[in-house]
Amino acid sequence: MTETALDALAYFSPEAAPRRPGVSMTMIADAERRMGVTLPPSMRELLLAHNGLDLTRMDVEVLGVEDPADLRIRYDHPGAALSFWENYAAEGWGVPPRTFLPVAFDGSGDAWVVQLTERDGRGEHPVLRSDHETGEAGVYAASSYERFLWFLLHDLRRHFDEDGDSAVRRGVAPSEHGKPWPYGPLDWILAHDPDLARWRTE
Repeated sequence: MTETALDALAYFSPEAAPRRPGVSMTMIADAERRMGVTLPPSMRELLLAHNGLDLTRMDVEVLGVEDPADLRIRYDHPGAALSFWENYAAEGWGVPPRTFLPVAFDGSGDAWVVQLTERDGRGEHPVLRSDHETGEAGVYAASSYERFLWFLLHDLRRHFDEDGDSAVRRGVAPSEHGKPWPYGPLDWILAHDPDLARWRTE
């Protein structure tokens, strides 16, 4: 049986990955209305369990929906509360509205984004990594939000222990469990996300 994103989350202690309470379907519907988008089915399901994930101990933030005054997707950098397309428009990059929706940021400032203009038969949108310096979306990383979250947590398990301590800081090499993502061997990635083959062939 395929390990789920919530299964992967269970590896980390509550101190390393504090579990935010989930949101209601009403809050999700309000967020969708305010943003003018429909969130992917697997993102809706996981938001009901956890409203994003605080992985800042491992230099990652998985975004949730704001409660209750502003139900846009969160952008947690200090002093900012912009949706992704508003931020890009401010930078003059000319990204078409409602093309990408940010779902996570890492320590480099790069974003993981849902590509809203592409969708498969399940109603799921692929997730890509976006370069914050160029505004360009790069490699297709997962076929769905749920698979993205699993890959992300799995990759963090390679570099951090259950308490969020870095293998490098402890003088230990990254775990050999699994492979690097999203730039690792494509056959390994597709074995854990067969539906990604629709978007990625090399």
